[in-house]
Amino acid sequence: MKKKNIKMIVGILVGLAIFTGAAAGGISGPDDVEKVYATSVTDDGAAADNTDNGAAADNTDDGAAEADDEEESDGLTIENGVLKYVEDDVKNVVLPDTVKAIGHGAIGEYVQSIEISASVTKIDKQAFANAASLKKITVAKGNTKFSAYKNCLYDKKKKTLLAVPPKSSKVSIYSKTKVIGSYAFNHCNKLKSVVLPKGVTTIKAYAFYYCDKLRKVTIYSKAKSISVKSFIGDDVSYNVYYTTDGTSKTSKNTLKIYCKKGSKADKVAKKAKILTKYL
Repeated sequence: MKKKNIKMIVGILVGLAIFTGAAAGGISGPDDVEKVYATSVTDDGAAADNTDNGAAADNTDDGAAEADDEEESDGLTIENGVLKYVEDDVKNVVLPDTVKAIGHGAIGEYVQSIEISASVTKIDKQAFANAASLKKITVAKGNTKFSAYKNCLYDKKKKTLLAVPPKSSKVSIYSKTKVIGSYAFNHCNKLKSVVLPKGVTTIKAYAFYYCDKLRKVTIYSKAKSISVKSFIGDDVSYNVYYTTDGTSKTSKNTLKIYCKKGSKADKVAKKAKILTKYL
């Protein structure tokens, strides 16, 4: 066969191929064939990246975020570094270093002891409000914000008493403590008597909060800043009744403030209608 005829046949075949491609996919010529292939590779590549790399990365990030948001460790529910809840079957808690803070009411009613890790920098004032069985609080060495003394929680220098375990029947406060913090005695329903150190200068609002059996609190004269709301729910109000001759009397009150006459404690007790007994 002559070369001229061969070229003619090849040309016809190429034309048919282009025509068929155009009918099927809108390809108008050889240049378009190259363009479509190149686009297909780019799109496929991007799709592969999005499916394999992008999606995988997103899923990994989302998973990590969820893990950070909420975590369960030995019966502890931790969200964003905050201890939120302790399961009922956990009696002795040792906080992991992932915990940065203890939330409101986080310590459950069945917890008997807790060791606060060095990583904790914040504790809600009512973190132990539900901890009816708590007897012991300790703080790990290396904690820069908190310390413990005889099972109670303090700031690092023990200047402020922050929390007394609610199950305590007796309490011995650090002798150099200056401040009794809000909710320091929170539902301490076994305590009957508390003697504050002579160096205490401040008793904050709600320091003694619903301590049902508290009958005696000794406050010395250096206490110059005492909130009228220091004793809330401690059976402090007078029970006034009238005798047959019309005179009024007060029934025996469960709580008495032992203090010096004319002291700040004496004045606050009278204002809050708490009975006093002078030292």
